[in-house]
Amino acid sequence: MTMAVALIFAVIAAACSTERKKVKRSAEEDKSIIINTVEYSNAEENTYLYTDDPVETGSGEDDFYSKKREEILEKLKRVEGKSLRKDTGYIFVGDSRFVNMNTACGISKSDNLFMVAKIGEGYSWFKNTALQQIKRITASGLFKNWKVIICLGINDLEDISKYTAKYEELKDDYDLILVSVNPVDHYSNLSNQKIENFNASLMELDIPYIDTFTILCETGYSTADGLHYNTDTSKKIYNGILSGLLDLDPDSFKEVGTGLDKASLSKKNSIQNDITAQNKYVPKTDESEEGTDSEEEMRKLLETIGVNPTEDTSGMSTEGAATDESSTEGISTEVISTEGVSSEVTPTEGLPTQEQPTEQPPI
Repeated sequence: MTMAVALIFAVIAAACSTERKKVKRSAEEDKSIIINTVEYSNAEENTYLYTDDPVETGSGEDDFYSKKREEILEKLKRVEGKSLRKDTGYIFVGDSRFVNMNTACGISKSDNLFMVAKIGEGYSWFKNTALQQIKRITASGLFKNWKVIICLGINDLEDISKYTAKYEELKDDYDLILVSVNPVDHYSNLSNQKIENFNASLMELDIPYIDTFTILCETGYSTADGLHYNTDTSKKIYNGILSGLLDLDPDSFKEVGTGLDKASLSKKNSIQNDITAQNKYVPKTDESEEGTDSEEEMRKLLETIGVNPTEDTSGMSTEGAATDESSTEGISTEVISTEGVSSEVTPTEGLPTQEQPTEQPPI
């Protein structure tokens, strides 16, 4: 009898130990980034944003991860095509990834949304140029309430202490919302671990934070070069930001106000166009200048994803913006082709990593 009782307790103890290990492993895997490198191909780009098809991971925790993905996708669907409340102005601040997102979604064409973004920039540009542009926008008097949504850092992950100090300094003057730096698909000297460390420092601040990094890692993402996202992924990031805004404020999409009148809209477009011109990316033309190869690489990339670096890279039209009926509601349906260069990253066990490039063009 005693042996039987001892055996029962031994079995129970072993089961509990196994369960503890499983829980610990789940927590560790939940923090990690599981990415799959897919070779560049000429496959046609997906025409849908989201999928409900489960992704097989080959583990006993499929249900857990599938449920998590479904929850994220459901939240993204909930905000897709919605317009932010018209009594508030929203200023998006970022680098080339926000430039691409603006091109994909037509963000700056909405009458209460501004885009302050420039290819290849980081902290110095933010401090010396972007902040002045933000001040000009908020001083316009177009809206009483403003929200400043910032996604910077991929170009200078080592400057996290400068970013956090500046954000702490600004949080009393602006209604700041920080967006995570988003993942790469094996690019130069960048790594997702470095990005996670950067994001961890942002999350420690007493400032609202939107985690689009996790959204992409859980649902998959596509890049044109390992760094710059294709149209579908850019739209997913934008909807992820909208979803985050809704989490922060349930009234984010409240139907209030009628938008700007004709004179105010003209003023808004004039300010946006001036800022776009100031932030225009101008490739170097002198072959003797240092960095010509990477400049040419960036030029080719921008042409691939549908952005002409010598024209307006914000997605904001310089003519007729006030009369564009389709530009003031929801997300633009403009399609940017990435045919022939798309690299898909899915939330499944990864293949061997690609050889890292030695040159890094402006981001």
